[in-house]
Amino acid sequence: MDILILGGTIITMDEERGVLKDGSVLIRDNRIEFVGSRSDGESFSAEKVIEARGKYVLPGFINMHCHMFQVLLRTVGADMILLDWLKTAIWPIVPKMSYEDVYNGALLAIAENIKSGVTTIVEMHYGNPHFEAVLKAFEDTKIRGFLARGFYEVEAYEPLREKADDILEDLKGLMEKYENVMPGPMHPCFVSNDLLVAAKELADRFGRNYYTHLAESEEDVQLLVKREGKRDAELLHDLNILDEKFIGVHACRLNDREIAYLGESRSNTVHCPTSNMYIADGVSPVIELSRRGVNVCLATDGPASTGRQDFFSEMKTAALLHKVYHDNPAIIKAKDVLRMATVNGAKALGIKAGMIKEGYLADLIILDMWKVNTVHSYDPIGAVVYSATPENVDTVIVDGRVLMEGRRLTLLEEDDILRKAYRTAERLISSRN
Repeated sequence: MDILILGGTIITMDEERGVLKDGSVLIRDNRIEFVGSRSDGESFSAEKVIEARGKYVLPGFINMHCHMFQVLLRTVGADMILLDWLKTAIWPIVPKMSYEDVYNGALLAIAENIKSGVTTIVEMHYGNPHFEAVLKAFEDTKIRGFLARGFYEVEAYEPLREKADDILEDLKGLMEKYENVMPGPMHPCFVSNDLLVAAKELADRFGRNYYTHLAESEEDVQLLVKREGKRDAELLHDLNILDEKFIGVHACRLNDREIAYLGESRSNTVHCPTSNMYIADGVSPVIELSRRGVNVCLATDGPASTGRQDFFSEMKTAALLHKVYHDNPAIIKAKDVLRMATVNGAKALGIKAGMIKEGYLADLIILDMWKVNTVHSYDPIGAVVYSATPENVDTVIVDGRVLMEGRRLTLLEEDDILRKAYRTAERLISSRN
């Protein structure tokens, strides 16, 4: 379908274009064909015309890290440190999940992400064999989705462990069948060096990203130090795994040498500020990482360690956390955070998205700013990062398809998703007893 968006403020995230007042965007099929003034846009015809006067149009957010099944486990094990939380609240439940459980959880998580303005999700699924339930949910909802096929091999909770040969066989099969699957060792401390390297060889063979939790907490880092005498990024550097397709999630507990390795290799990291604060993992040194050449992205993490999939809250938290941590309100700006949420995620994944620009994928959102929290905002980018909430998201377009309009999901029955997820969560949580 061709879509013409007329009027509104276009936050392009294109350095040359910047912010266009009273602009227009033309979408043909799944690409952006024209970006310009409203008067120029009115010369085009389209099957669907969206009047955006008084609204903001911007690239959809790219949620670079999620564990979607955790929507079924919100607040389970609240107020615990990372490994205790995993051992008592998460790990015992995950192996019990059926294909249907994983699918129901994924639908709810995707619906929540869409309503928060997210157009791309990177899901790290683990602990049970139902990876294709996640991929089916991506297909059925039409969200742009990537799956990091997570795996534990050593040290971790016994029911979650898999044998290296089985992991590689399953991973290879998924990567042959689906273009949006990548290797996802859960933490370097939970995977042998041989398997870390073998997974990298698969990623390179298929031209995919390599995705792992990286230096999330000092406790998991010390497990690796005890085994290898090296910290996370030191080991991955020595194994020749770090490069521009490497994605390391959290990156809280890094020393200066590790930051240098990540920068020299032009690696990517994913900042999950709310989750890191919730579990007290630490503060990722995103300012120094960015200064050294690391591409820093943004994510919500799983809702069991964040409470909700609210990308606006994540952006604001990221900005405020680093201002107070560095005692400098100017050290990170709203535009920096919005780039982490859009441009940087697209760069890490190698997709032509994250900007409203001719030839780019038609993944964009429209915010209704005629709300008590956002009416008459002086700085559009500041308004998105500091003032807006998911309630401002009016329309979500992914790959040229409207997934939400007037805050109504167009392809999903929200009440049905809620009922199924509620029943699933009740049963899973009661199974802990």
